[in-house]
Order: sequence, then structure tokens, then C-alpha cells
Amino acid sequence: MDVELPDMTGFELLQQLDTINFQTIFTTSHSHYAIKAFRFNALDYLVKPVEESELDEAIKRLLKSANMGWK
Repeated sequence: MDVELPDMTGFELLQQLDTINFQTIFTTSHSHYAIKAFRFNALDYLVKPVEESELDEAIKRLLKSANMGWK
């Protein structure tokens, strides 16, 4: 999820949910949002431009956590 969306931030979007029962991979051009991202159960925080190897590793972690039954 991009941190800076057209009408709100990704954080504001997540705050509108009753429950966050999933992990999120955040992407942004700004590193200063990282701590806030992990308060929203971020699995990873990727700073743009995202390298393919970074994205691959984040996806592997996501799949591994899904296989372990993360809730």
C-alpha cells in the first residue's frame, strides 16, 4: 500500500477499518513514515524506487507469514 494516496494517507485508510487482521507492505518515497507503518502491523516498508529484490523478499515474507496462519 502506498503511504500517500490521492485523497488520504494509507494510514488514514487503515484507521477507517474496524479490524486490521492482515499485514501490509507499505511503499513510499519517504523514510520518515516507517515507525508509523509498523504501528499498523506493517510486514515491510519499502522506499521508492523499490528494487526488484526488495519486493521479492517482502513477498516471500508475506507468503511465509500467510502459511504460518498470521492473523
